[in-house]
Amino acid sequence: MRLRTLLVLAALAAACSKSPDPAATQSAPLSAPGGGPGMRAAHLLAVDAAPPGAAVVATLDVGSVLDGFLSGGPLPTTRDASAFRRAIGEASRKDFGIDLFAARSLSLWVVIESKAVALVVEGPFDGALAFAGAEAADLGGHPGLKLGEVGAALVGGKLVVGTPGAFALLGSKDAAGTDLRARHKEVLGSVADGGVQVSVVVPEALAATLPVKGLEAAALSASSSLSLAVAVKGEAAALDALAAQVTTLRGEVLGHLRSAASGLRTEAFPGASIMAVITDATLADLEAFQWTTRPAPGLLTGATPGLFPQGASGAASTAAFIIPAMAAVAIPAFTRYMDRAKEAETLRARHLVPE
Repeated sequence: MRLRTLLVLAALAAACSKSPDPAATQSAPLSAPGGGPGMRAAHLLAVDAAPPGAAVVATLDVGSVLDGFLSGGPLPTTRDASAFRRAIGEASRKDFGIDLFAARSLSLWVVIESKAVALVVEGPFDGALAFAGAEAADLGGHPGLKLGEVGAALVGGKLVVGTPGAFALLGSKDAAGTDLRARHKEVLGSVADGGVQVSVVVPEALAATLPVKGLEAAALSASSSLSLAVAVKGEAAALDALAAQVTTLRGEVLGHLRSAASGLRTEAFPGASIMAVITDATLADLEAFQWTTRPAPGLLTGATPGLFPQGASGAASTAAFIIPAMAAVAIPAFTRYMDRAKEAETLRARHLVPE
């Protein structure tokens, strides 16, 4: 019953936003959260700033997300936004030494060969980084803090969190290995702009270990409606195999959804018949949506419909359906988990007490 309810509410939210026309969705540019120009420019800067051998680079617009949260989000609020912003900024400085809510964008890069990973958060940040449990450390020539195997430091006004080896690569332009930056930019040009940008280049050392041989690079873009656009470059045989896997997965997912939706017609709760019709119509739109295309030799592109319309009202209407459904599933599951934990603790106590 809970699964069907969750499915119905999700489908209803999608139906309220009207599943888009497939051709229009795949040709229209994706916009960033808040309707801005997206993160393409920031992502290109992140690619240039990352080590030349970085295989993965990702960029996320966190500024608009934080701004939405600080202004009250989709729920009505009577709080003073300016006073709340000052209070939460002061709380952040108390806990971490800096105002984390000043973050504008976040980028991540990964160098597979050296197992270096860094998260770079654009501020502006001022103050001195400090948080409980961390110890002072020299991180690749940058004074910072270390907590376990993770380091954090303010570098050029940016907050950098990463593995110890990542700090030695900050600002490095030494392309001792293969310089992958041009390939990042090339594959990124096959997807539209968006609030999330990810580009991946497969190093030669890793290519042989992938389940599908012959893949070279990929890019992903996400819009504020949570629609995704993906591009994959590689050999024709590899792209054919990947497209076949996507088609199989798509059929399995839609089959499960169809099966769950059919159960609505046997439910007795008020509105079940209406929800069944809406669910069927939404699933029909999803089945008609063209998930993958081959616009050019060596290139496979894909897209998904958006979850909700652009704008806060669309997000709020979707949240109004999804959040209660998630709670209906999560709260009983958590209660059962706590009950099992108590039962296990009782059994352990019985074994420890001598008879």
